[in-house]
Amino acid sequence: MSVCSNSLILSDAVRGMGVQDLLSLSCAVCGIVRHGDWPDDASAALSALNQRKRIKQRARGSVLFHQGDTVGSLYRLLSGVVLLSQVDRNGVSVVSHMVCPGQTLGFRAYIDGGVHGVSAVCATDAVLCSIPADAVSPAFMTLPPLERVFASHVAAELSATEDALLALSTQPVRDRMLMVFARLYRQFGEGIENGGCRLLLPLLRSDIAALAGIARETFSRSMRGLEDEQLVLVDGDEAVFPDMARFRQAAELIQPGVWGD
Repeated sequence: MSVCSNSLILSDAVRGMGVQDLLSLSCAVCGIVRHGDWPDDASAALSALNQRKRIKQRARGSVLFHQGDTVGSLYRLLSGVVLLSQVDRNGVSVVSHMVCPGQTLGFRAYIDGGVHGVSAVCATDAVLCSIPADAVSPAFMTLPPLERVFASHVAAELSATEDALLALSTQPVRDRMLMVFARLYRQFGEGIENGGCRLLLPLLRSDIAALAGIARETFSRSMRGLEDEQLVLVDGDEAVFPDMARFRQAAELIQPGVWGD
């Protein structure tokens, strides 16, 4: 349903790192908090946190936690995509949010009873930093800006989910599909060439359909409409935007300000 907020992204320095560099990233330079916002006496607390945190590579399909699990760690996604899903009252699993690089997971459950209300699955190969639950309170007490970042990410996720629920009730399938591709391009798209752009799709078609709130079987039919308009063409594992200016205009008509520039 909801897609990662455009504002919660990695710094350019961290975004450009390879997997091996990410695996050795230290708390002092990860960029989750701007360097000037740390307390003057943060060195010891950052060093202690650095000893407890773990950065791991997870394969596509790996489950970080299940709905109903006790919170064992808080996470920050450094690369890849994680999908959050919930089982509804009819026993159907529904994708509720897409987590993108730079965002965090687990804090909402941590402060709200300590039990996860969603499941988290890596939709791609991913690299995540995890903080054990027993290290979270000491870290937040000594590093208040860190807690504020986690709280701001929860607020952004809730806002995105509210927007997605409104879209499901008011927007046609065509518009919802277009907005999923718009946000995917904002996060993962490549540069413009001759007015057009390409996006190596980070998600399966079934995941894209779930984020748009449609059945997997509806994906091809919905895509044909966007292709007929020459807004988005899916070619294998790539999405092609023949006229990015026109695509952006279409997205802005649906949700003004979605491009954020």
